Amino acid sequence: MMKRWVIFTITAALMLLSCSSVFAEVYDFGGQVVKLQHNVTFDRQFENNPEQLAHLHWLEETFNVKIEWSSGARNEPMVEALAAAVMAGDAPDLVRAQSRAMSLAASQGLLRPIDPDLIKAGLPESLCRLIDSHAVFGDQYYAFAPDWPRPGNGLWWNKSLFEREGLPSLYELYENGEWTWDQFRDIAIKATRDTDGDGVIDQWGFTEWDGPYNQLVVWMLASNEANIFKLENGAPIFTLDQPEGIAVYEFLQDLMLVQNAFLGGGTARRAAFWQDNTVAMIIHNPDGVRQQNGQEVSEDDYGFVPLPKGPHASRHVAPFTHADAWSIPVTSKYDSAALIELIYAFLQYTEEYSGRSFEERLEEQLYSWSMHYRDFETVEYVQWVVDNVEIYNQQDQCYSPWFNQLNTAILQNGENPATAIAAIKNQAQAHLDQVFGR
Repeated sequence: MMKRWVIFTITAALMLLSCSSVFAEVYDFGGQVVKLQHNVTFDRQFENNPEQLAHLHWLEETFNVKIEWSSGARNEPMVEALAAAVMAGDAPDLVRAQSRAMSLAASQGLLRPIDPDLIKAGLPESLCRLIDSHAVFGDQYYAFAPDWPRPGNGLWWNKSLFEREGLPSLYELYENGEWTWDQFRDIAIKATRDTDGDGVIDQWGFTEWDGPYNQLVVWMLASNEANIFKLENGAPIFTLDQPEGIAVYEFLQDLMLVQNAFLGGGTARRAAFWQDNTVAMIIHNPDGVRQQNGQEVSEDDYGFVPLPKGPHASRHVAPFTHADAWSIPVTSKYDSAALIELIYAFLQYTEEYSGRSFEERLEEQLYSWSMHYRDFETVEYVQWVVDNVEIYNQQDQCYSPWFNQLNTAILQNGENPATAIAAIKNQAQAHLDQVFGR
């Protein structure tokens, strides 16, 4: 294993560009109350944490403001509660929510549109790309300060298993521009077999960490640059029935139902990769190895690469399906710029408040993650994933009630992809029209 200090030293040389550079402006709230809703309770955030509590007091003194803290859901249930609070004139000034809840709240007119220049000033280019993919509903921005660094998903591969099975190095395939769905499919099929001759498959080509009938489809849609819908002159047009969308379902259906190369079955699939060494590849985020204690328990070696590129894609992607970020309800009386700066100061989000550059903070995070990695290539590709992460929030934007049912019909029940998609097209288009007010 490469010396960790060497990994960190090389990682420290990988730098981010900045969108722009500005100095923070401290706003005076005149001693008024700003209502802040977080998904974490006040006690959990500040109890037995004098440093955090001191920072809150500093925030109140510096901005001449009184913070009124409340806690609430950060997912869909948040939206109904926010709607009631807006109607009652008692809504918070700032809410923290996932992208799905943000999109739904924006679609109901509960959130204030925000000038993207206010959000992005002074942030790294990679973080600006994350904001572009997360904070937009329709053609306007509604969120800021997403969690960062937000690692997108890539693919962990069992290097020892690959060697035992005579499979090609994914590092070489990626570096040679050959890391494609075709290679992924070929490797997954070859790695899937009955190793003890009892007639039952006990080694699989791949698995994933979240959900085969939702997130897996999302990640593969992203890797083929396929869209659920597109906006044309502000009007949503259902596009999942285009060749790039159908190709995703045909690809997954073949691997899952025909080739039996996919290991399903709940949380055990993660243990199968990290502990049992019975799966060749797992789609997971860069922190998966730590979450599963992979370095401590796996006897096999492993590495990390970006997801394979689909046949309709022009590039590799690092997709994720949500991020937590902040939004401003429409009823807040305060200036958007002041509220944004307040959150940046509260989170110590920008360099002015953290005392460290974004590059230094990313280096620190990568160094922490690298304690669980086994080669430099993993660090290099994790850096790439962090720099290129995108939130595939189309499902969130259109809030598709039919999406899971469609995925189950095709990937569990074996329905023809083109036929199944055609069957829900009118329903999906009608829903899109309703969501976007058409």
